[in-house]
Amino acid sequence: MYNFEADVRKITFLLLFLVFGSQTILAEQKVGTMWQLTFDYDAQAVILSDATPMQPIDKKLTFPGLVAAPYTHIFELDWLNETGQVILNKTIEIPFGVRSTFKGDAPCVELIPESGTITIRVSGPSPEISPKSIRLSSSASVRDMQSGLSLPTQFQGNQIEFPIQN
Repeated sequence: MYNFEADVRKITFLLLFLVFGSQTILAEQKVGTMWQLTFDYDAQAVILSDATPMQPIDKKLTFPGLVAAPYTHIFELDWLNETGQVILNKTIEIPFGVRSTFKGDAPCVELIPESGTITIRVSGPSPEISPKSIRLSSSASVRDMQSGLSLPTQFQGNQIEFPIQN
């Protein structure tokens, strides 16, 4: 008997591994303050469950999860202060979906789960500036989706603002 929930768990793990766990780090150049942002989403909402500044590093980060994802979307990311003014603006790419094959030589199945977790690392302001929220503004898709797939509805709005919990 086919166990759909077990496959969804496997696919979610694969997505997290592709986006977060398999990142290749190459020593090259110093980047600014990196932040790890974790978004949880389901059919009703999307929340920023974690926004953590990372220690400064003297490395260039590459993200194979962006290459492996079946679909990526470009967003403008605004870091906002307590009065809602933009501290810093960045263009970021967020990966969506997973590829999986269930049996032998079967073709890969591309899925975008209706709920899940997305963790990304982005450059942002110094933690001393104390950003109070971030705003995502949808910009453009990078890769066309196969028919039947769509960006989770929670990410389809023009702008979404998330408070940063300290």
